[in-house]
Order: sequence, then structure tokens, then C-alpha cells
Amino acid sequence: MGANLKLKEDLLDGLKRSWEHSGDLRSTSFWQVCLEKGLTEKNETECSEMLSTYARRTWDFQHAFKEFHEFLQEIPFAVALRHWVDVIIQDGVLGERYVRCMKRLLMQDALPLKQRDHAPVTLAYLRASGHQEIIENIRCQRVWTHTEKEEIVQCYVRFSYDLAKYTLNYVPEGYDPDRKLTHTRLISYEVFHSFIEHLSIRDALLSKLIYFGAPTIDEVLLLRVNAIDKEKRSICFQEKQESFPKHLIQDVLMYIQANPNPKGFVFANLRGEPVERAHLNQSFARACKKLPQNIKITPGSLLRFGALS
Repeated sequence: MGANLKLKEDLLDGLKRSWEHSGDLRSTSFWQVCLEKGLTEKNETECSEMLSTYARRTWDFQHAFKEFHEFLQEIPFAVALRHWVDVIIQDGVLGERYVRCMKRLLMQDALPLKQRDHAPVTLAYLRASGHQEIIENIRCQRVWTHTEKEEIVQCYVRFSYDLAKYTLNYVPEGYDPDRKLTHTRLISYEVFHSFIEHLSIRDALLSKLIYFGAPTIDEVLLLRVNAIDKEKRSICFQEKQESFPKHLIQDVLMYIQANPNPKGFVFANLRGEPVERAHLNQSFARACKKLPQNIKITPGSLLRFGALS
């Protein structure tokens, strides 16, 4: 952040020098060429007045921009939330739904409004920490259904876009990490999540690991407990280590705790052996029959990229 501030100060200094010292002979010579080559339709006096106004207004705006960002540093996150609610609530039914979602986040203490020393979280703090951990933690909540989590995530992402706009990008916008990770998949994010609602918990977790980045289906079926790194939110496969969403690693670890396997496999059948691929194919076929869309989804299709026609 210090480097960015220095860059802004250098920019302001440069803009002010250009305004105050526009009579430099080198600049004047260059200006004459500009007038001759590109500004022949306007006289020199008119163009010179425009140059003076442009230089002054540019400096004025950048100076005000810097002051605005300095002002924003100590604004509490809660103040920015209240301002956003005042604006978004005017957007009819959609606005009311967004406000309900944000209130649920507050009631669940899923928004960092206070620091450890109980001082208010400011926009400077949010600028440094970003939105992504908040978004990841929404999907880790246990009190909401999958559909509720998806709605709340989209609400918070919308808030982050608006906050970036209101603060002139002092707090950059966030993004939905799950959608970003899978936006090039053959099976769209919406279709995938509609599909896994018709699978068992075990088969849904298998499907998510395949969809979110496992290299092969067999490596997921043969996955062992010791391959999971909770701290790095990753899984070590045969050839490389892949990162996964925080909520997915959390769900897999909870499944392991509830379903321990003496042979060390994460996903096992009733005999304690790894789930067979034939079972997964059959499970997918049954789930597809329950989809309102006429879409065929196989374990292999979850690995593929492209656009579903």
C-alpha cells in the first residue's frame, strides 16, 4: 500500500508541475508540432486555453481523489454497510432480499465488524484483507442450506461491487471463487449444483472434488486421508497438489470424521473398499433422471471444459 501511495503522490506532483510550468521551451516546441499535425481546426489560443483547463482540472480531481481515499481509511465497515442498505433497499423486491441476506450475515457474526481489540473494522482494514475470506466463510456456515448460501454469496459479491464503485475502488471488489474456478467447465455451475442435490452425501463430495479440480476420477475414488492438507486447503494427488475451496475441504474432513475407514480411504463402500466407478456411473444416471433439464451428466463430463449446448 505504501508503494501505491508513493505512486499517487508522484502522479500529483507531475500533474501540478505540468500545470505550473507549461511554458517550458521543450514543451512549447512539442506543442507547436501538435497544433500543426493534429489540431488544425482550432486556433492556437483556443487550444492553449483547453490545455490550461485540462491540466488544472486533472490536478484538481487527482488531488480530491487522494483526499477522498485518505478520508475513507477510518470509515467503519458498519457505516459503509448502512450506506449500501440505504441505497439497495430502494431496488424493490431484490433490494429487500439483499438486505435480508446481509442481516443474516450480521446475525451469524459472519462479517468482521470488530477487530480482536474490539476496535471497529475500518475500510482500510477491509482494503488490506479483501473480501475473499468472508465469501469463503459464508459457504462454510452450517446453519444455512446450500440454496441459502448461494443467495447470500451473490448478495455479498453485489455489495463488494457497489462498495468498489462508491469508494472509487479504494476497496477493490470481490468475486465468487467457486464460480471463477469452474466458469470454463462443460457443466455450468448452476446445473452442477442442481444435480448434486440428488446424490448421497458421499457421492456429492466425490462429484465436487472431480468438478473443482481433481486430475482424474480414479484418483478421487482411491483418495486417502493422509493426502489432504487442511492448512493449505489442498489435496496431494499422484503428480501434483491441487487447491480446493475452503468449504469443500471442510466438508470432506467432516465426512472422514463421521465415516472412518481402517484402510485409510476417504470414500469407501460397505465392504470398506474404495467406491467403484460403476457405482458412481449408476448414481449419476439416477440423479440425472430427477433433473428438470434433459441433461446427461457423467463423472467424465465433470472433468471436461467447454460450453454445454
